[in-house]
Amino acid sequence: MPSGSSQVEFLEFQLVAQAHEVISVRWYPGHNGIPGNEEADELAKVGTELPELPSAAPSLAFNRMKAKALPRTIFKTWSQDHASDSYRTLELKATATCPDELQLPGSLSDIS
Repeated sequence: MPSGSSQVEFLEFQLVAQAHEVISVRWYPGHNGIPGNEEADELAKVGTELPELPSAAPSLAFNRMKAKALPRTIFKTWSQDHASDSYRTLELKATATCPDELQLPGSLSDIS
C-alpha cells in the first residue's frame, strides 16, 4: 500500500464492523482533559505492539494506480539501463511523453 494511504486501516475496520452488530466511531480533538483519553492512549500503545494482521486484498483504486504507474516504471528503468554515452554525458533523461518544446498549440493539434 502506498504511504499516506488509509486503505489497510479501512479494510481492517470493515472486518471488525462486519463481525459486530453495532459499531460507534467518535472523533476526539486531542488531549483536552476528555475522560478516558489516557486509557485510550494506553490501549492504542498496546495495539501497536500486537502482531500485524494479514493484509487484505488491495482496492481497485490501488490496483489501477499501480497498473498506470507500471509502464512508466518499466520505461524509466529501461531508459536508464540503455542510455547512450552521449545521453549519460549530457545527463539527458528519456521521456515517454512528448517534451513541452515539441507540443503544438491547442488550436493546431485540433486540426484533423
